[in-house]
Amino acid sequence: MGKEVINYINTLTIQQKEKVLLLTDFELLGQSINGLEVVAKTMVQGAILVTSYSSTSEIQDKVCMAKIKMLPEELAYAAQIIVNGSLRVK
Repeated sequence: MGKEVINYINTLTIQQKEKVLLLTDFELLGQSINGLEVVAKTMVQGAILVTSYSSTSEIQDKVCMAKIKMLPEELAYAAQIIVNGSLRVK
């Protein structure tokens, strides 16, 4: 599924990619790639890694290097996503 997402997102125009909000887990079970690799291969600016590994320094370093946001999986239930016409991940 991760590779299919990459293929789909990479068919989008730059303007369409700017409207993508990509929420991905680090672990993509049964797949040969992880969520950070999906972000890297699609170059989606609106990406958030939702993971139970958020306290792991290795994952924190990778998220910082990828310049994306991270949401601890334990807090995902409390997150609100509000779309108001433009996408900005803050």
